[in-house]
Amino acid sequence: MKLLLAIIVILAVLLSLAAVIAIALILKSSIDTDRLLQTVNRPRSFVRSLLRVGLGRYPVIAPVYLPSPDAPGRIVRIDAITVTRGGVTVVKSVPEPGHYVNLPYSNWQLHTGGSAMMILSPFALNNEAWRAVTSLLTSNGYTVPVHNLVVLSAYDVSFANYEELLVTADELIPCIRSLDRSRSLSLRRMWEIRKFIRQNRINPRRIQRSAEQQMYAQGQMQAGRNYRNPDQ
Repeated sequence: MKLLLAIIVILAVLLSLAAVIAIALILKSSIDTDRLLQTVNRPRSFVRSLLRVGLGRYPVIAPVYLPSPDAPGRIVRIDAITVTRGGVTVVKSVPEPGHYVNLPYSNWQLHTGGSAMMILSPFALNNEAWRAVTSLLTSNGYTVPVHNLVVLSAYDVSFANYEELLVTADELIPCIRSLDRSRSLSLRRMWEIRKFIRQNRINPRRIQRSAEQQMYAQGQMQAGRNYRNPDQ
């Protein structure tokens, strides 16, 4: 009886300790996220850092290179992919500051410093990346929600029309947390998909080597065209 009581006390202490550690980690993540959001000059890697601070390192895969489903031989660069309970989210970062007039099913307008310019919809630009991820998963039997999410990551930015998966940097983590309410993926499935994407993405070093080889081959061809036999 005493042994059983001792075991119960030890388990209770361990559970309490685990709860304290979990609360401390949540508080640290919140503080670090708030500190990061105060950054005015945000580099290209800002969204990647924000995701890793807000969600933890393992749910975030960034950047990701995958074969294009639209053109054989073409490679798609994806700013970030997150795999959480709400599914797989393909994140497109838009770093330019200003006010965006986001028109549905059309090009957008970007207003900065009293001038305006037409730009392609970031959702349309991210669509190939979304299809690449969807194709990779479905071809291997993973039928899961895949979200096309655009984040306007500049410090001074706004947009005109509400869209569920269009957010500013401040709204990014809460948006992904809201997707998690669906509980579309079990914990086991979530870890399995994260591992699968990591194993099947293209290594950036391979892309660099391929580009260098292509440049070398082009240089050799050009040198061959320019060569003149002195005996001719």
